[in-house]
Amino acid sequence: MYSFNCQVCGVDMATARIRTPDEPPSAAWNFEGADYVGFCEWPYQDEFKDKDCQQCTTVDRGPARPPEVDAWPDQDDDDDPDWTPDAQSLSDKEPLEYDSSWETESAESSLEDSAMPGREIGGGEESHYSNETPDQFSLTDLYASPFPDRLPHGTWHNGLAYYSSNRKYPQKWSLQSLRHSNVLPEHIASPSCQSLQGINGHVLSVAQMKNCRNVRFLVPKSSSWKTDTSDQLLEGISDNLFYVSGESSGSNMIESRHFRAWHSFYPPRHGLKEINTSWVFIDEGCIELDDSLIPLPVHSYCLDVYAKSSFRRLGYVDLNGLWHWREMRNMPALYGLENRIPEPKRKQIHSPELHRAREQWDYPWLHIPGDEWVVANPVEVPGISLVLESCVKDLYIKEYTQQKTGILTLPAEIVQHTLSFLDVFDVDSAAKTCRAMFKLTQSTFRECVLRDMPWLWEVLENNEYPASRDCLPTWDPLCPLSIPPPPLPVGLETEEEEESRWTQILFEDPEMDEVHNTTKTVNRQRRQDIIVPYHEKLKALLEDWRSFRGSVESWILGKNEQRDMNWRRVWFLFNPATSRLPGIRNRARIWEDCESILDFVALACEGEDMEERHKELRAKISELIDENSYGMPDTEPDVPSWLQTY
Repeated sequence: MYSFNCQVCGVDMATARIRTPDEPPSAAWNFEGADYVGFCEWPYQDEFKDKDCQQCTTVDRGPARPPEVDAWPDQDDDDDPDWTPDAQSLSDKEPLEYDSSWETESAESSLEDSAMPGREIGGGEESHYSNETPDQFSLTDLYASPFPDRLPHGTWHNGLAYYSSNRKYPQKWSLQSLRHSNVLPEHIASPSCQSLQGINGHVLSVAQMKNCRNVRFLVPKSSSWKTDTSDQLLEGISDNLFYVSGESSGSNMIESRHFRAWHSFYPPRHGLKEINTSWVFIDEGCIELDDSLIPLPVHSYCLDVYAKSSFRRLGYVDLNGLWHWREMRNMPALYGLENRIPEPKRKQIHSPELHRAREQWDYPWLHIPGDEWVVANPVEVPGISLVLESCVKDLYIKEYTQQKTGILTLPAEIVQHTLSFLDVFDVDSAAKTCRAMFKLTQSTFRECVLRDMPWLWEVLENNEYPASRDCLPTWDPLCPLSIPPPPLPVGLETEEEEESRWTQILFEDPEMDEVHNTTKTVNRQRRQDIIVPYHEKLKALLEDWRSFRGSVESWILGKNEQRDMNWRRVWFLFNPATSRLPGIRNRARIWEDCESILDFVALACEGEDMEERHKELRAKISELIDENSYGMPDTEPDVPSWLQTY
């Protein structure tokens, strides 16, 4: 399986996008989360002419074979003490470097050989001595630039794509085998594009797909777990057995279909920098696995929507219930819910869009034309502010069919009672008759919004979801600034390397200690000058994250505010069946999924099985986490200690 589903909404974590001709290359990504969507047969990498994409175009993405390595690093500075000149074109008669001692030794050797019997200087007999050493050496033969320690996931470098396997072992792959002269051409979407390999960029913008690949995991707490300054509302209560990881991005695959089980997080929370997320049981749960507690994946925004729904109903965020939901989907009988959860719901194909996208379990997500809205960001919806503004400004209908209507001669209570028997479209017809009737129908439309749109917090609470960091869905947790950590210049070692070298020098010559101390001080300052600005940016980024999560908590708590609005207009513009905002349609779907999860958890709690399963889960966490240190985070640095990024 190429990836896994969000355990709330059922959509794959590895969706792709095909850019339009007017968009930059960064607006396209494949399901691995890097590069681009090629014009290839799905899901294999054989180029073909897509009969359903006749109006689409292609872009040549270059040769398959990596280019020659640059002679010197890109940033050479002639003011640097380690600067070396660029390679220059030299004539065949001009040696690269003159060595007078070698020439003297060579001449003396020639004289000695000529003095041997049968040899004469300048004689016609061919000398057996021949200097085959070339006159010059190319600087490119003397230096090969090393591959950087860290590049953002999917970055092209010297003809290869870089993939973040984990913090210690980055990987490099080419898009096409070297037997091909060029990599596959990039697929550029036309408005009529029917490709299943990615979202048509004409249908959903990059902004509308913001954070669509962001995932967080529910991870069991240890007995020594302590609350963090962020997300206390989600995980802080003592009854919750789980905490929430930082964010990760991407699928379980890298180029050439190599499996990538590791997921790194930004920011690392509670010491957890990365985790191994085998897909085998991540959707199926682990209630029958004696020695495993498989982390539970959720879209970042789906987790926040679930938290808001849970808090509104229960007064707290029930992470335990979300974990049990995965288990009861796969083993409903153990929770007393046998034949109570419909089969499509158990398999997370309970909507036509989900069912079509999961044609085969071992295929990547199928991006069906017309179903693009299921991957739209449900909490940050581009264009929603303008729609809300129109609902506040236009409090009346501009043109009415009549000046008055006869029903208004009846008491207002009778009119309201009559309207309650009408469906919303008949109420709308009544609202259009005259200004007075429009006012009377406002309360009916308001009741419809309160009943059918509990997820419309912008209206019901005057409360908007805070703006998250603006980054592409392909962002890399190991390069959260979208730039790699600054490398050390040639000749400046890491502190560990420098100390190791000087240990040997001082062992052989203890009198070099003063030189060692001076050199160490100078080089430490040089390293600080390089890395401190990067660390300051990371520190600011972490503060932004904490501030953002604090704002999310306020949003989850909600406000009891409402504005005077044109409730008729609110109903029609935000109704999922009629709204032109794909994010609103997806929000309504996800909220319904959250409510369904809470309903089934509540149903399970009515019986005795849930309490028994929860006791077993608590004992399992105690055994595997506390006693055996199962799943404890990897604390090894991902880069040299002088460049600790987190």
